[in-house]
Amino acid sequence: MQWFDYAAPASLAEAVSILAGHPDARLLAGGTDLLVQLRSRRKQTSLVVDAKRIPELSELTYDPAKGLTLGASVACYRIYNDAAVRAA
Repeated sequence: MQWFDYAAPASLAEAVSILAGHPDARLLAGGTDLLVQLRSRRKQTSLVVDAKRIPELSELTYDPAKGLTLGASVACYRIYNDAAVRAA
């Protein structure tokens, strides 16, 4: 696997700023697919930006009137184990 730098922004503004400055950056939300592709050299990057510390991207809510809000870095196990999602 090629060497890459790692960033873990804590806000959307910080993530956008980092991504704007690195056009070849890859966003890591869950990681499984991206890491497999980097290891096999199907994808390359000089920077991986981890989205898991950004609160808005970890949001998981369900409201019958508004529907499901599912952030990009919500792990599958959280969806499966959410009582409101299961009930709906």
